[in-house]
Amino acid sequence: MRNGLILFLLLLYYLLPAQSNEGQRFWLAFMEHRNVRNNNMVLMVSSRINTSGTLRLPGTNWSRSFTVAANDVALINLPADAETLGSEQIQNNGVLVETEAPVSVYIHQYAGFRSEATLVLPQAALGNDYYILAYEGVRQEGVEYPSSFLIVAGEDDTEITITPSSRTRRGRSSGQPFNINLDTGQTYQVQGFMGSDDLTGSYVQGNKPIAVFAGAKWTQVPIYCPTRDNLLEQMFPVSTYGRNFAAIPTALSQLNVYRVLAAEDGTQITLTEENKTDYFELNAGEWIEYQSAVPGFIEANAPIQVAQYIPGQTCNGGLADPSMFLLSSVEQTRDSIIFFSSALENINTNYINVLASVSDLGSITLDGVPVIGQNNPFRTLPGNPDYAYAQLRVSNGTHDLFSMGCGLIVTAYGYGNLESYAYSAGASLRSINSVPIPDGACLTDTLIFDSKLSEARFAVNWDFGDGNTASGNKVRHRYQALGTYEVRAEIIDLCLGLTSNARKSINIILRPALSIDSAQQICAGDDLDFAAPLLPDATYEWLTPDRGRQFQRTFSMVEVQESDAGIYEVVATIDGCMTFAAQQTVQVNPVPEPNLGLDEFVCDDDPDFVRSLYPGDFSQYLWQDGSRLSDFRVTEAGRYSVEVTNEWGCTTMDSIELIRRCPTRIYAPNVFSPNGDGKNDQFGVLGKDMESLELFIYNRWGNLVFTGLDQHQYWDGQFRGQAAPIGVYMWKARITGRRRSGVVFTEVETGTVTLVR
Repeated sequence: MRNGLILFLLLLYYLLPAQSNEGQRFWLAFMEHRNVRNNNMVLMVSSRINTSGTLRLPGTNWSRSFTVAANDVALINLPADAETLGSEQIQNNGVLVETEAPVSVYIHQYAGFRSEATLVLPQAALGNDYYILAYEGVRQEGVEYPSSFLIVAGEDDTEITITPSSRTRRGRSSGQPFNINLDTGQTYQVQGFMGSDDLTGSYVQGNKPIAVFAGAKWTQVPIYCPTRDNLLEQMFPVSTYGRNFAAIPTALSQLNVYRVLAAEDGTQITLTEENKTDYFELNAGEWIEYQSAVPGFIEANAPIQVAQYIPGQTCNGGLADPSMFLLSSVEQTRDSIIFFSSALENINTNYINVLASVSDLGSITLDGVPVIGQNNPFRTLPGNPDYAYAQLRVSNGTHDLFSMGCGLIVTAYGYGNLESYAYSAGASLRSINSVPIPDGACLTDTLIFDSKLSEARFAVNWDFGDGNTASGNKVRHRYQALGTYEVRAEIIDLCLGLTSNARKSINIILRPALSIDSAQQICAGDDLDFAAPLLPDATYEWLTPDRGRQFQRTFSMVEVQESDAGIYEVVATIDGCMTFAAQQTVQVNPVPEPNLGLDEFVCDDDPDFVRSLYPGDFSQYLWQDGSRLSDFRVTEAGRYSVEVTNEWGCTTMDSIELIRRCPTRIYAPNVFSPNGDGKNDQFGVLGKDMESLELFIYNRWGNLVFTGLDQHQYWDGQFRGQAAPIGVYMWKARITGRRRSGVVFTEVETGTVTLVR
């Protein structure tokens, strides 16, 4: 029976959409821990089938391969470089996980009784817009332990706007947006200015999907409770926020802390518990915090996100220390969930919270065994009797939950001595509150309205604002008149019976004109820059000859080559209406290739030395002395250069150095007269282009009377302070020089010299 159930689960996984915390490519990062550079960072990978994968830090040379067995978990420790340190600086420590088959990924960061874990979202489930749910940090002995969040880019040229909700470590002001640009695998951490700052409510928006993690380096929950831990949780994209949440206490806890954050202005929130109902109204990015020991149901008229916190042990009957996790809305149920309960860092007790429709309780299994057995662990949820919840104790390791009904919401958590961890065990992450409605179109264009939701789970009714309606998850419509139309989409969850609405004003306009210069010439190696005409509120897309794309009005390419020649196209889009493509033909001309030859040694002593330098046949020449002839006459050694221009006006330079090096020549006189008359008063071996010279002079009895160690030392006819006698003397010289070929030689020459007075 269990093998059949596993097969059925696998079929469901591959056939049903929205099981989106499982994937094959993940980007993640670790925030700065209380134990900086001295903490454990563990990746946990679980799978429904046997598979393998690779874990890499692309910014370094570190990588690990791993395998994971079906319904098991692989644990991989990461190096210290994976921890992100400091605030507001771009780093290259993003972590990439790639697998052969879909997996679930979790991370656990711990050290010294400070532990936290989170579910990791695959790249396909990431979004562009996030609000931060974190917590206030603390200050101890003059050291700040701040509130934090961390961004990871999965694509190059990711442009991100950050609007912090409080001061940051590097002095950014609350509410003042700033921009950064990240490439693939780069990270950017933001920390609060002081421990008392709280980054909850900060807004992060990217032009491409990004991963965002948040929490605190070290904190206490509630803030008045003096037992502390690190917090770490991956944020859900705003597009996945729901309107209905079940707030279920963690098992054994005397208290839980909740934060509710709104994504839109004027959001009305109702909190219903056993004996009371509270009402709140929040604007976008605003949040409330409340404490409770009992379950409740949270409803809103617009998208919200809820974070739940396990408090410190001094406020929780001695149980564990702070931990946080995001709640999945009841709209984000999953049919099957595989999760891992950790025993790392002294965790000794593991639980899961399970939420399901009351009508589905009999179909729920845990590791293949019905959850409802002799006893029913489920209790009806106050505030919404259609749902029931259970707090189930589980062993450490991998588990799977399955429901034949409308699905489950599951949170996994665990306790230890001074320890806890918690994370959302599975998230479907449908874009339930941001059904994509086009911006508009050109008159008579056919518009496609695609909810991108599963027809098996959702029904969509469309009102196009022009008196026409349609039903279907993907429909087409053509507007017959110019104007602005209010489009409304009613989304019905067929399983849960929940209805939500999306609306947007779209513009139908005439197709705008777009034109650019028809041709441009450029030299290879130059930069290419041109711009499309400015159209109000337009977006642009350039297409290069090799099918590359750029998405701004101005186009640029550095150091173009001849292979970059061709037709460049640009289209502009205004309110969903795309212009016809305008084209620019780019001719990339070759640069000239002058050749003066290689540097060489020459001897310019000869009276008839002459050299003619010729770089080749070109349209124009400019030599180093300003002359413009095609060749240059050289009569002495030196450096010579020329700039040439070809028929297309492209220029290049070349140069050559003629290095003076003549063969060594020596001469020694045979008589000298050291009588002080200023004529022939000294003797030495004379030479030109010698490298070195050692001179030794001997008298007729073979006694050494003079030693000279270079060519500039001469004998003045003195020996031991006295005038040497008249006579014949023998000399010997060790000479180092060069042949005409340039080869170095050392030779000994001898001769005689007559001393006269």
